[in-house]
Parts: sequence; structure tokens; C-alpha cells
Amino acid sequence: MASAKQSQLHASLIGLVGWAERHRSSIAEARAAYDAAVERSPEAG
Repeated sequence: MASAKQSQLHASLIGLVGWAERHRSSIAEARAAYDAAVERSPEAG
């Protein structure tokens, strides 16, 4: 049987995974925009 802390951690992780799944598209768009900006940066390379 899981302890109270294990159950709390599990619930938190399930919430995080759910949030990430619901926001997958916007996360990918933000990552692509960031990567493009970094590539254009004069400090890159």
C-alpha cells in the first residue's frame, strides 16, 4: 500500500502529465519559436 506522500506525488505527476498533454501543441510552438530565435541570435554558433 502506498504511503500518503507517495499518493500525493502520484496525484501531482498525473496532474502534470495531464497538463502537458492538453498543452502539447502550444508547448511545441513555443519550443520551435525559441529554437528559431536562438538560431538567429548573433551569439549562436
